[in-house]
Amino acid sequence: MATKIDGHHRVALMNYAFGDKQDGSPGCLGPSLHTLKGSIVDNSETNVHTFPVLDALAHISVSGKAGQEVAIGLQLNSRRQESRLTVAENTNVTDGLVDHLTLEWRKLRSLSAQYQRNRGRRWDKPRSSEMPKMVDHSLKIEIFRDIYRYCVEKQMKRIDKWSDGLGRFVKALLKWRLPLDVQGFELSLYNAVFALSMAVRVVSKLRDNPKGQLTESEWELV
Repeated sequence: MATKIDGHHRVALMNYAFGDKQDGSPGCLGPSLHTLKGSIVDNSETNVHTFPVLDALAHISVSGKAGQEVAIGLQLNSRRQESRLTVAENTNVTDGLVDHLTLEWRKLRSLSAQYQRNRGRRWDKPRSSEMPKMVDHSLKIEIFRDIYRYCVEKQMKRIDKWSDGLGRFVKALLKWRLPLDVQGFELSLYNAVFALSMAVRVVSKLRDNPKGQLTESEWELV
């Protein structure tokens, strides 16, 4: 008789025990853990909206050229109307990063309040159909400027890595396609690369002179 359990037998037993539950862990939790008050639970509908926000916040927290990794978690207390961000990094989290996130969170909260005032109380209508495009346009540019200046080293590294090759690709595309024949995805690509080239000319000033400043109209162009 075998003294050790075959690994295949273990897999078969686990499949029999947990096959209809996707994951054994949720089935082991008591019902009370799914009814937390004032906090986030593992709810897929909530996560679909929360994860992209956390990914975006982590993305704007990376300022180094290479090697920096940032992860952000979120806790909400609906009863106290509080939110808490937890920041982790593969090195020590600097005060500069905390200040950056605090400032941008405050500005995003102000922008959210502006949207709320313009949206009014007509919750029966789609938000996009009621929201004027120029709501607090200057604040949006200010947020973009803050984020870009903080991440400028990382952004310029990406530009240096991809812009020349992308430009050569589009030139080759236009060589094989008459300009009037470019349409659909190819036209969108051409427009994007053209817009990018205009932006690069402006933001390159920050690389050449890190202490330099761009005008409000230049930031709006970018």
